[in-house]
Amino acid sequence: MIIKNPIFIIPLFLILFCCKSQESISYSVDGKYVGQGEADSRLELILASDNGFQYWERFGYGLKYTEGTWMIENDMLVLNSRKLSENEEVIRSISSGRWITFENSKWKIKSGVLIEVDKKERRLVRVKM
Repeated sequence: MIIKNPIFIIPLFLILFCCKSQESISYSVDGKYVGQGEADSRLELILASDNGFQYWERFGYGLKYTEGTWMIENDMLVLNSRKLSENEEVIRSISSGRWITFENSKWKIKSGVLIEVDKKERRLVRVKM
């Protein structure tokens, strides 16, 4: 089939080229988030632009901590902690802080607010750094 009128090709090309799928939506979620958790613990999450993160839970004299990578998947923030080496595990076991692990921890994103899907009490609000 030979197209005799190329005028129809241009609008079709523009429609196909300009339309974006849901997966191509990009989020600017990097930054600092704070909140309050169980038993008045203070929560802090820093999402770096290189897709790394650091997370702290502070309560009284205690501390829980983790770090790793983040990504956006199906309009959700997903956190995965890095694996500790044997030496790091020994050091963590004798320190006052406790290493926690996020494995595909999913967070809803709602205009500057992150809400953990599994634990509804973890809610973080974006703040200026």
